[in-house]
Amino acid sequence: MKLISKTTLIYLVLFLCALTAAGLLISDQFQKLSDRHVEHYFSRKEKMVLYRLEKGYDVSKINTNFGRVVVKNIGSVYPENRQAIYRDSIVVENGEQLNIIDKTTFRQVGNQVYQINILRDVTEYRELKEGVFHTLMWVFMSLVLVLILANYIIAGWLWQPFYKVLSQIRGFSFDRGKRIELKATTTKEFKELNSFYAQMVDKINEDYKNLKEFTENTAHEIQTPIAIIKAKIESLLCIENIDEHVLVQLSTISDSASKLSRMSRTLNLLTKIENQEFVSKDRINVKAFVENLMFNFKEIADLKNISVVKELDEQTFLDIDPYIFDILLSNLLKNAIRYNEENGSLKIICQSNRIEISNSGEALNFDESKLFDRFSNSQRVNNSLGLGLAIAKKICDINDLKLNYFYREKLHVFQVCWN
Repeated sequence: MKLISKTTLIYLVLFLCALTAAGLLISDQFQKLSDRHVEHYFSRKEKMVLYRLEKGYDVSKINTNFGRVVVKNIGSVYPENRQAIYRDSIVVENGEQLNIIDKTTFRQVGNQVYQINILRDVTEYRELKEGVFHTLMWVFMSLVLVLILANYIIAGWLWQPFYKVLSQIRGFSFDRGKRIELKATTTKEFKELNSFYAQMVDKINEDYKNLKEFTENTAHEIQTPIAIIKAKIESLLCIENIDEHVLVQLSTISDSASKLSRMSRTLNLLTKIENQEFVSKDRINVKAFVENLMFNFKEIADLKNISVVKELDEQTFLDIDPYIFDILLSNLLKNAIRYNEENGSLKIICQSNRIEISNSGEALNFDESKLFDRFSNSQRVNNSLGLGLAIAKKICDINDLKLNYFYREKLHVFQVCWN
């Protein structure tokens, strides 16, 4: 729920509570006022009746002249209950339903006891009381509509600077060369938000630029000492009658230097992919792309006598950076050949919205969930960096592709799917 919607809801709840309390208070005060008026009416009528009884007026004449007053002579003995009795009743007069309060009292005049019934029409009081509640209800409903309308208006106008910053944050990316465009506002809080966001982006970009320069410089400069090391090793290897133990040590150093060089370049590539520096997209015919790429891996597959089967659909297309797509497929194919068996099989399927690369081999001897982690496979093959599948997974994540792995019928299957 949006902040402004929550605020509106809180206001409505508070107003409903206040309105309910006010309604109850008004109802209570109105009830007390109407009770006083009704009681004053009963008292006045009773005094008038008693006055006439004391003057000797006939009971029937009093009943006729006073209206809604009924006087009965009940003898000379008071009833056991001398308290006034109140009763509510509904009476229909001239097709109209009336709310009537009937007060019954007993009074002695001379040596006679009279039962006096006085009726009071309180329909107007009840209707007025209900009208107050209805009015309060309509006020609340009107306020709800006004607040909902104001919610949309405020969200579209007052909160525009906030949503602009939010949009900028969603689309933020390093090293895109885009200028920050913030909406001008006179609201103090949004001014502070814009200022903070601009400072934060400048700081992040500066830190990213420094880190990028450091990474690229390190990756570049480390190649020079590695090249010197390899050159010196090659010179030592050319020495005649070199000790076999020394020869083994020098070969190990040479292999390690080569691996360090490749690791430096690969980590630098992975950093660039994570920072989304490859954003250009072309529409690629996947079949043609795979055919060209497999030409480079044919000799490597032949060395292990791997049979290659291809099922490629000519109408399969994908919008992606060609360089990135080349890295993705190369890493998957290289992985499928490197971990394949002698005289094994390699199958490439390209259909509609997926590419499937499968190779023969024994099941994994480690947790499948760690397959795409960095350096997880470096111990399985001496010449492996353990970064190929990590790079493939990162490429798929950044380009909204889904990379799946499963093992079936002694085949390791990697699927790249897209919508």
